[in-house]
Order: sequence, then structure tokens, then C-alpha cells
Amino acid sequence: MDLNFRIDKGTVKKIGDNYIEATIIEEANECATCPMNKFCKAGISVKLKVANPKRYRIGQIIDIKVYTTKRFLLQIYIFIMPLFSLLLGIISGIVIFKNEEIGVILGTVFFVISLIINIIISRKKKQILYELKEVENEG
Repeated sequence: MDLNFRIDKGTVKKIGDNYIEATIIEEANECATCPMNKFCKAGISVKLKVANPKRYRIGQIIDIKVYTTKRFLLQIYIFIMPLFSLLLGIISGIVIFKNEEIGVILGTVFFVISLIINIIISRKKKQILYELKEVENEG
């Protein structure tokens, strides 16, 4: 599957054995005006795997690939899935058990499970969404 990506700028903050950690620089024309920038990528720190971390220095500006298709799908999942789980639990409780109270309890359980899944996914999203754009002929 061919994934779309865009290039964002980042500042190297930490250098490890096989990775660098960078903070994504907020773009004034896009992120600053977006109401979701606190939940998205503006100013977050990402750990990027690199073959040769000694090529980089702290404070250096680097290019970071942000996979926009994955990011969009992940945002839809994170915002829509808890609501869908809640409704699914309520409806299935009412239809299967013919009891509204059980439907509400089941909806709450499904909602909490989806939130736990979202927390797990959110912790891994930096590995899924961001990649260092290596510059050729640099070394």
C-alpha cells in the first residue's frame, strides 16, 4: 500500500546508540491555527531509528516524514471507536438481553475497553506515524 506522507521539520534533542529523539517544530501556517494541535503532533517528541546517529548533533534541524494517511485513519479510530463501542454495547444489551440497564452496563464496559485499546495505540503511534527522512550523500 502506497502511503502519503509529508515532510515536517524537527530539532534533535537527544542522541542514543541507534536512535535520535527530536521535537517536531510547529508550523505557523498550519498547526498554530488548528484546534487539534495539542492532540496531534505540534511540539511532541519522537524517537527515530537511525543507522548512524553520530551524523547528527543536538539542535540540528532535520526532516521527519509524517505519514498523513496513517495519521488520519488513527485519528478517526481514536475519536470514533469509543462512541461506536458505547452504542454497540447499549444496542446489543437491549436487543440480546431485552433490558436497558444491562445495555447501559454493557455499553460502559465496551466504552472502557475501547479507551484502554486507544491508550495502547496512542503509546505506539509515534513508531507508526513518524520516520526520519535520511539525507543522501551526507556523512
